[in-house]
Amino acid sequence: MLSKKSTRLTAAAFMLTGGLALASCSSGSAADDSGESTHTFSVASFLIDETPNADMVHWFLDTVTEKSDGRITFDYFAAESLCPAGEIVQCVTDGRADMGIVPPTYTPDKFPLQNLAALPFMTDDNQAMMAAFHQLDEGNPQFTAESSNLGLHNLGYWSAGASIFGTKTEIAEPDDFDGLRVRAVGDGLLSALEAVGASPVALTAGEMYEGVERGVIDGVANNLDAPISYKLTEVLDNWTDTGYGHYITIGMWMSQSAYDSLPADLQKVVDEAEVALNDGQGISVFAETAATQCDYMLEQENVTLTRWDDDTIDEFKELTGDTAKKAWIETAGAAGVEDPAAVLEAYEAALTEFSSDPADRVAPLAECAQRFADR
Repeated sequence: MLSKKSTRLTAAAFMLTGGLALASCSSGSAADDSGESTHTFSVASFLIDETPNADMVHWFLDTVTEKSDGRITFDYFAAESLCPAGEIVQCVTDGRADMGIVPPTYTPDKFPLQNLAALPFMTDDNQAMMAAFHQLDEGNPQFTAESSNLGLHNLGYWSAGASIFGTKTEIAEPDDFDGLRVRAVGDGLLSALEAVGASPVALTAGEMYEGVERGVIDGVANNLDAPISYKLTEVLDNWTDTGYGHYITIGMWMSQSAYDSLPADLQKVVDEAEVALNDGQGISVFAETAATQCDYMLEQENVTLTRWDDDTIDEFKELTGDTAKKAWIETAGAAGVEDPAAVLEAYEAALTEFSSDPADRVAPLAECAQRFADR
């Protein structure tokens, strides 16, 4: 893995530097000693550092800096320290930031097609999903237009991680969800939980711990970040992979104006790094960090992590039905998408294509559950 050389500005650093930091947020270009242009771009991210998603982003940024021989560098603002998560897309479009990293579902009115990731039981393969989204972005005009119409240059969409349920009591089958209050986001998860008698509760990630501690919720639906980054193993012992798969994507964009400011040779550097990010190298970095998260969970004596067997997963899937797909098609159509069913069909075909070789499967959550079963 490349060393993490991109400039990182935390919330505390941002507050300390005040107006000076804000003044550096717009893209800048200059000439180095050889007369070649140099560029520094600001990056507004919602991600907490030292997580699988953040490490993958830093790998991309470091790759661009290295391959450009330092002519492209980045000022990286982690954990919403430049823009609140719900405003990151707007920050990029209005010039407060040059790049943005945030789930498209935080602004669903702008990205109805990207919310395909919320559909249940599509895949738990991180790389298959990322490659499928990249193929849509490269070849489906409706999908590409969502970003280009906002003045955004797509760099990648990937899963935040497969859905994992943390609960106070053991969840051994779908009926065990009945009556539970579960923190969840994403239309697909909401539909699935309601189908098995649970009550979805809307809380931010930062509110999960207190929500459990105060009895507002009985459990959470999140990814492998939740037990570690939000310290939820302190209040929830039982963690379950129900086979639901992915529930949310993270998008990374550069403003089109920032991309256009680069000379052709540096645009090529960004383009090649984008291909590498999407063809499996990025997810390899993600998986490395996710494995360390599993190490942490295995060290917690109070924690269990189980994956449902295929029959139980099929039962959950049958109870959920196709309600989420129908709702997604209706929502996308209402948002002005001309033929959302055709986009869904293309997405499913791409998932099938990129999931064809089991040897290429990257599913850190399922792998972690297997490690628990083997110990």
